[in-house]
Amino acid sequence: MSPWPLPGSCIRVVYSSNGLEMFAIGVLIRSDRDQMTLTQYSDQYGPVEPFRLDIQWSDIVRLTANGPAAAASPAARPWGS
Repeated sequence: MSPWPLPGSCIRVVYSSNGLEMFAIGVLIRSDRDQMTLTQYSDQYGPVEPFRLDIQWSDIVRLTANGPAAAASPAARPWGS
């Protein structure tokens, strides 16, 4: 079993960037031993235009894969369907 979340997983992550804690919700594209790459759909302020985000594992404060946001109906997801 891989220790990394699987591609396509819904990811909720809190990470540190330049001393600030940031929040992202998105879909995992890939992960390896150094970082994870996701398509981000929402941040701490709400929905954002989708973009690719790379986060180093060492910067991650908290991570949830396939949690409550993934279980929500498509209309209730922060990024829509």
